Amino acid sequence: MTLRQWSRTALLTAALCSTLGLAGGFMTGCVHAAPRAAATGVDIPFEQFTLPNGLRVVVHTDRKAPIVAVNLWYHVGSKDEPAGRTGFAHLFEHLMFNGSENHKGEFFGPFEMVGATDMNGTTNQDRTNYFENVPTTALDMALWMESDRMGHLLGAIDQATLDEQRGVVQNEKRQGENQPYGQVWQALSRAMYPVGHPYHHSVIGSMNDLNAATLEDVKNWFRTWYGPNNAVLVLAGDIDAETAREKAVRYFGDIPATPSMTQPAVDPAKRDRATREVMTDNVPQARIYRAWNVAQAGSDDVEKLQLLAQVLGGSASSRLDRRLLHEDTLVDSISADIDAAQLGSNFLILASVKQGVDASRVEAIIDEELKKLLAEGPSATELAQAKTVFRAGFIRGIERIGGFGGKADTLAECAIYEGDPGCFRHSLSVIDSATSRQLRDTGKKWLDTGDHTVVVEPGERMTLAEEPSVTPTPMIPPPADPKYTVIPGTLDRSQGVQIPTRFPDLVFPSVRRTTLSNGTQVVLAERHEIPVVQMSYLFNGGAAADPADRPGTGSFTLNMLGEGAGDLDALAFADRAETLGAELDAGASLDGGSVSLSALKENLDASADLFSAMLRRPRFDQREIDRVKATWLAAILQEKAHPNGAAMRVLPPLLYGKGHPYAIPFSGRGTEAAIQSLRHDDLNSYWARWIHPEDATLVIVGDTTLAEIAPILERHFGGWKGSGSAADAATIADVARPSAARVYLIDQPGAVQANIFAGELVPSTKDADATRFDIADSILGGEFSSRLNMNLREDKHWAYGAYSFTTDALGQRPWMAFAPVQIDKTDAALQEMDREIREYASGSAPPTAEEVGRTQATEIRSLPGAYETAAAVLRTLSDNVRYQRPDDYVFQRKAEVEGLTPAQVRTAAATIDPNRLIWVVVGDLSQIEQPIRALELGEVRIIDADGNPVARP
Repeated sequence: MTLRQWSRTALLTAALCSTLGLAGGFMTGCVHAAPRAAATGVDIPFEQFTLPNGLRVVVHTDRKAPIVAVNLWYHVGSKDEPAGRTGFAHLFEHLMFNGSENHKGEFFGPFEMVGATDMNGTTNQDRTNYFENVPTTALDMALWMESDRMGHLLGAIDQATLDEQRGVVQNEKRQGENQPYGQVWQALSRAMYPVGHPYHHSVIGSMNDLNAATLEDVKNWFRTWYGPNNAVLVLAGDIDAETAREKAVRYFGDIPATPSMTQPAVDPAKRDRATREVMTDNVPQARIYRAWNVAQAGSDDVEKLQLLAQVLGGSASSRLDRRLLHEDTLVDSISADIDAAQLGSNFLILASVKQGVDASRVEAIIDEELKKLLAEGPSATELAQAKTVFRAGFIRGIERIGGFGGKADTLAECAIYEGDPGCFRHSLSVIDSATSRQLRDTGKKWLDTGDHTVVVEPGERMTLAEEPSVTPTPMIPPPADPKYTVIPGTLDRSQGVQIPTRFPDLVFPSVRRTTLSNGTQVVLAERHEIPVVQMSYLFNGGAAADPADRPGTGSFTLNMLGEGAGDLDALAFADRAETLGAELDAGASLDGGSVSLSALKENLDASADLFSAMLRRPRFDQREIDRVKATWLAAILQEKAHPNGAAMRVLPPLLYGKGHPYAIPFSGRGTEAAIQSLRHDDLNSYWARWIHPEDATLVIVGDTTLAEIAPILERHFGGWKGSGSAADAATIADVARPSAARVYLIDQPGAVQANIFAGELVPSTKDADATRFDIADSILGGEFSSRLNMNLREDKHWAYGAYSFTTDALGQRPWMAFAPVQIDKTDAALQEMDREIREYASGSAPPTAEEVGRTQATEIRSLPGAYETAAAVLRTLSDNVRYQRPDDYVFQRKAEVEGLTPAQVRTAAATIDPNRLIWVVVGDLSQIEQPIRALELGEVRIIDADGNPVARP
C-alpha cells in the first residue's frame, strides 16, 4: 500500500510488538492485536478476524465521536472485466445502490433517516468499495443494509433498474469527457498499456460495451465477485472487536461464499521506448502529460518514487516549481506524483504551459531537471523536507475514521492488496529509512525510458474514437469455493430494515476566550486526538471590500501573503513551511478574509513565528506579484473553458447587477482587466486597511490549552498594531429581483452535455428564517433523495446528478439549482427543473410531512458525527464569529430544526419566485438554442463567459 491517500503522508518508524492470538469462537482465524508504530505514538491500531465464509473483518477503536465508519471493499475492479464488457465493475457499483431483495427502493433512504455522513461508493482498476459513517446506535441498520445487498441482491435487479443506472453511468461518462482535457486519461491508459493488459481500458468503459450489457451479464458479475470471501469489512470508530465480532456473525455469517477468483499477476508493463501524441481541445493553454509505468502499490520502489516525485515536482519549492514557475516562468502550474495501483503504478508529470510559450521548451527543461535529479539524487535537505511532508500528512490523515482516505480506507486497502491491514507501517518505515542514493537508483531503474507524452493544444475538440468492439467473453461464474462454510443464521429479514429510535446526543467542545494585547479576540476549543493545532485569523473585508473597478483585489492580496514574508522570499517561505510540516493558507469570502495555520504540536512556536511574518510582514515583491498574476489570469481562462466555471462567473453579476460588491465570480478571482491592473501599492493598501488585529478574531482548535497557547501568541502577535483605524465590514444593499425570468445561453461548441443553472437571491444567512429556508432547499435539491435528483437522475437518467444550494453571506444569499444533462435532453430537462421548482415554491406540490421528517432526521442525527475533526469545529466557530452567533449556536439550530413544521417549511419554500429566476445554460447552441427558445421561459440572451452580449448572425 502506498501513502498516496494521506495526501503525501509522512514517515513513522514501524516497531513490531508481540502479537497476541485468541481463539475466535465461530471464527476460522485468530484475533490479532496489531503492532504499533512506536516512534511518535501515532498509529492505527487494529484487531482482525475471519468468518467461516471468508469475510475478513478489521476493527479499529476510536472513541472521540459516537460514530462508526463502515467500509466494505470488494476485490474486483475494471482490471477483472472480460473482453467486450468494459465498464462492468463501475456499472455494478451503481446497481448496488438501488435496493436489495429485503429493502425495496433507494439504498440511501434509511441512511438519510439516521444521519449518515461520508457515504459513497467508488470503483477503480483494482477494487470497488462502499462506505458510510453512522451514529453508533445505527450500526446494526448499516450492517443489515450492507449484508442484504451482499447476500440478497439478485432478486432486486431487473431490466428497468439496469437501464436506469446504465443511463446514469453514461451521463457520468459524458460529464467527464465534456470537461477541458477530459479525454486525456483514456488516451493515456490506451497508450501506456498494450491491448489485453487489464489496465488498457478506462474504468468507466465504452459506450458500446455499456449498451451491450445484459441482465444476465450483471447477475453473473455479482455471482462471481460479490461474495464474503472476496471482501474486507472495516469497522472504525466507537466500537470494539468483541462487539464487531458478534455483529459480523449476525449479519454476514450466513452468506455463502462465491468462487475464489485468481487475481491477475503483477505486471507494471515497463515500456522500452518513449512515445508521444498530440491532441487538440477547446482549451485556453497547452498542457503536457508525461507518464511512466512503474512498480506496483506496496512495493518498496513505489514508496521511494513517491519521495522522488515530491522532490521533483510535489512541493511549492520543488525543482520543477523552482525552475519553470519561478525562474524561467514558462508554466502556470507544474506537478509530479504517483498514481499507485495493484498491478503497476504511474509516475506522472503534468505542466500547464503559459500562453505563447512553445511546449517543447517546457518539455526540454522537464527532461533536463529529471536527468539531473536521477544523476545526483536529492540533497540531504530536500530528502529531509520531503520526509517531513509525508510525516505531517500521515499525522493529519489519521484524524478521520472514514470517508475518502480515512483510517478505515487505509486498513481496507492494506488488507485487500497485501493481506495485512497494517502494511502502511512498512511503507512508513521505507520512507523513513530511504537514502538519497536509493531514490537515485530507483529513479534510474524506472524512469530511464519508456515514458509516454500527451500534449493537449488549443484547437477544435478531438473526439477520442471508441476502440473496435470485440465479441464479449461469456461471463459464467465458476463453482463456489467449497472450503468456506456458513454460520446458520437466525436473522429474520422479512420485516425489512429497522430504523433505530435512539441516537447519540450532540457534543460540541466548550470554548475558552482571551484577548491579546493587540486587541485580537481569541477563541479556543481543545482537541487532543492528534498532535496538531489549527488556527484561523478572521478579518473584515472580503469581496465586498474590493474597489468597484478592481474585483478580486481582496482574494489576490490574501493569496499573496504566502508568497514571501519578512526575510524569506517565496521559495524560502515555502521551504520553511515544509521543513516545519506546517500548512499556511489565506483566502477571501464574500464578507471577510481568513489566514490559517495548521501546525504540528512539536513545531508550534516556530510555525506561529512563520504565521506572524506572513500576516505582519508580507513582502508583496513585484516579481512575485507578476508571476502569481500570470497564473491567476490563466486560472480565469480555465474557468471560462469549464462549463460550470463559465456559469459561476456570470451568475453573480446577473443576480446582483454590475457594480454590486457581490457581483464577482464565485471563485473570487475577479476579472482579467482588474487582476492585470494590480500593483504593489494596491495590495499594500488592501492589507493595511483590512489585515490588522484590532477588530480581528483568532479561532484555534487543536492539541493545546489556553495557558499554553496564549504566551506563544503574545510573543508573536502581541506587538502587532494595525497601520490604520479599524475598518468595519462593508454595508451590503439589497437588490430587487428582476421583473421576469430571463434565460442566458453560453456557447460551448461540440459539448456532449449542457450545464443548466437557475439562480435567485434569498435573504441573508443572518435572516431569522434562514434555517427554515435551508431545510426547504434540502428537500428540493440538497440531498441525494431530493426532488431534482430523483427526477433527472433516478427517474429520467438524463443527468449524473441534480442539486441546489445556497452560499453564506451577510447580504442577500445566492440560491442556485444546477444539473449537467445529456445534450439531446437539454430542453426537456430545463422544463422539468422549471416544473419542479415552480410546483414546489408555489405550493401546488408543497413539502410533505414525510420529506420534512426525513430532512430533519438527516440534519439532526448527523450532528454527532459532524464535528469529528478539528477542521469541522474550526469552520463552525469561524462561522459563529462571522455571522455573530452565540457559542451554543449548534444547539440552538438543532432545537429550531427539531421544531419545524411542514407549514413553516412550505412558507420558506415560497421564498423562491419561479417567475423571476435567472437561468444560465452552457452547451452547444447549435443543438440547444432553438428548443430552449421554444419553451418560452423568459427572454433569451446569448452571452460569452464574461457576461458580454454576443451578436447572432
